[in-house]
Amino acid sequence: MTENSAKYNLVEEEAEAGRKITGDSVTNNQIPRRLRKTFTCSLVLFLLGIVLLILGIIKSVDENDFFSGLTFLMLSIIVLIPGAFYMYQFFKAKREQDVNIRREILDDIPGV
Repeated sequence: MTENSAKYNLVEEEAEAGRKITGDSVTNNQIPRRLRKTFTCSLVLFLLGIVLLILGIIKSVDENDFFSGLTFLMLSIIVLIPGAFYMYQFFKAKREQDVNIRREILDDIPGV
């Protein structure tokens, strides 16, 4: 079996499964509909983590005491880690050229 016929068989199998290969959001390099809430939440978590980190640093420097801004720093770490991880996953999927690998990356991201 040649590589072209294997690709053709894969296209036929997916077409039989009822999925439009040329028109879905993965091939158009867009965020799939089921992951739009996840993308929005991860973006909000990432930005909130950055803001809390900046506030914690400012408060620590302003009062000349590290422990005064520790609450903001701890909250920023708790919020920033999952937000940054999923933003990285979305960015990695956006940059990927191969549609099958992009689909695998997006399948590993849970929906909200």
